[in-house]
Amino acid sequence: MGDWVGWAYLDQSGDLPLRLRIDRDQNGLRVRFDELVSKRYDLPARLSWQPPNLTVTRERPTGSRIVLDGMLEGGTIRGRINWSGYEGDFDLSRSPEPIARIAPELFEGLTGIYRLSAERSLVVTSRFWGELLVTDLPAGRYATLFPSDTDVFFVGSAMYVPAPIHARLRFQRNDDGESISIKWHEVD
Repeated sequence: MGDWVGWAYLDQSGDLPLRLRIDRDQNGLRVRFDELVSKRYDLPARLSWQPPNLTVTRERPTGSRIVLDGMLEGGTIRGRINWSGYEGDFDLSRSPEPIARIAPELFEGLTGIYRLSAERSLVVTSRFWGELLVTDLPAGRYATLFPSDTDVFFVGSAMYVPAPIHARLRFQRNDDGESISIKWHEVD
């Protein structure tokens, strides 16, 4: 079923990113949950699936729960979330390809301004949980960089929307591991 990314909009307390991986193992479907704002990744969760409805439950070590109760429609899952007592809505989109599970510390040093040409620069920034964002200055586009590998990423159509893939990029590093340039390729 793949990787799913999106956002939760809590009724009384703000918003936060969501990321799930749903796949099959020897026991059937399984789900892994990323608590991005807590910098905790690939955490176990339970999946209850009665098509098109699904419920994902993450039991936290504190005893609190995160519950996503939604409906699958094409490439989206939408519904209600309860994040340890805070309720709201969520919206997830299916990624067109796997999102690599890479420790955000490996992205340190990739932020900066990269000049692609005399007329075009990209600004790469980082969210406090380590995820990278890119701003294409001439186009005014602002999007999430989804990792395919340590220095290889894809960019979706908008912020936290992985599909369709708009561009692919690769960071080039020097012998000391410092990022020195970007190879950017727009996808037709």
